[in-house]
Amino acid sequence: MSPVLVSLLVLAIIFILASWRNINIGTLAFPGALLVGTCAGLNVDDVLAGFPVELFMVVVGVTYLFGIAQVNGTIDWLLDGGVTLLRGRTAFLPVLLFLVAFGISAVGPVAAATVTLMIPIAMRCGYRYGLNPFMMAMVTLCGVQAGYFSPIALYSVTVTKILHSHGLAVSPLGLFLAHLVLNLVIAVVVFVLFGGLRIRGQRTPRGADVAGTDGVAAAGIAGPTPGGSSEPEGGRDTKTITATSPAPVDASGRATAVTGKAVTYRWATLGGLVTLAVGIVVLDVDPGLLALSIGAVLMLAFASGEDRNYVNKVAWPTCFMLAGVLTYVAVMQEIGAFTAISSALTGIGGPQLGVLLLSLMTGIVSIFASSAGTMATGVPLLVPVLGADPSLSLFGSVTTITASAYLVDANPLNLLGALVMGNARAEDQAGMFRKLVVWAAVMTVVSPVLTWAVLVLPS
Repeated sequence: MSPVLVSLLVLAIIFILASWRNINIGTLAFPGALLVGTCAGLNVDDVLAGFPVELFMVVVGVTYLFGIAQVNGTIDWLLDGGVTLLRGRTAFLPVLLFLVAFGISAVGPVAAATVTLMIPIAMRCGYRYGLNPFMMAMVTLCGVQAGYFSPIALYSVTVTKILHSHGLAVSPLGLFLAHLVLNLVIAVVVFVLFGGLRIRGQRTPRGADVAGTDGVAAAGIAGPTPGGSSEPEGGRDTKTITATSPAPVDASGRATAVTGKAVTYRWATLGGLVTLAVGIVVLDVDPGLLALSIGAVLMLAFASGEDRNYVNKVAWPTCFMLAGVLTYVAVMQEIGAFTAISSALTGIGGPQLGVLLLSLMTGIVSIFASSAGTMATGVPLLVPVLGADPSLSLFGSVTTITASAYLVDANPLNLLGALVMGNARAEDQAGMFRKLVVWAAVMTVVSPVLTWAVLVLPS
């Protein structure tokens, strides 16, 4: 068996076993890279040459800084400020949550961090204020996804670095705007289809505060009543949106008092996030090292005791997964696997159809695997296809592939699906499951076809 066929077989086994046994795909990708490299006559140094040092540092640095912002209350503080702007207009809650999710996601944390923070809040808001909880979750998800490709976000950095390693370049700002518009359109469609137009003008009377549960009130949004019940879905609540300032928590999760130093800490952290954005977008500074430097300054200036243990907030599983997958991808590239695959795809119906088939394949695989890992393997596969037809739009093809990788994330096998199911009422869980299955099926087919037809086919 040729090394190319071995690499494809091992890659399929890696994805299947990682999904079946629910283990980090990086655990299998590293030994898989060694196995394939050995079969192809590569030595250990050749295999490890593909380790993505720069990307590894980006994930470590950005998630470290975001962990500081989350634990010291900066993120909740920003959420609280947004909620106070509503003044009881619950019909604007979907818009607010889209914008907040977009803002947090665009700062650069891993997708799981933003989804874990925002989806439970969205679901509780839906039940509390008589809004469709599935609609709230999906609109919020669109906000998260709209920020995936900001120039400082993980997905954007990953894709641009992969393309750069192949001698290609795509505008980070253009990629960002394309995904922003795509998710904004999807959010509007979801809002309309799931009853958003019926809540126009809906308000909650002001004057009565209500304490939230399950962490919802910590973001300044009221949740179910203290007895654990919620208002009937579709009804209009007589309570108001509260705007209590959330207390920060220490590294172990215990609430602490809001002091003048804590407020200063939040402002300094916000300034650090702005500095990170400016440094990356304007000054072209390495995002990983800059984020670590800002985090170090914040630690020296403000942290004490257990607060210093922010290193535990680094997304180590994501770092491990990306490092393993990209090391394996580098081995596949070294032995010519991507060239062989692209030749097969373009031979079916030409390079244009090859992009569509690759997008469909990416979406299907992403249902069962990490979208970041799938994207990291899908984009290199695209490069030889583009080489077969220079007239193909690089921007359109990359947008199509990357959108196909993450738009299927709302499925029962994904973290997002688990969050939606876990925050749904018991009587709603079967319906939520069906909606998630339908959503994933539609996104798997419709997203690649539409984005391909709009962005690739005209070229």
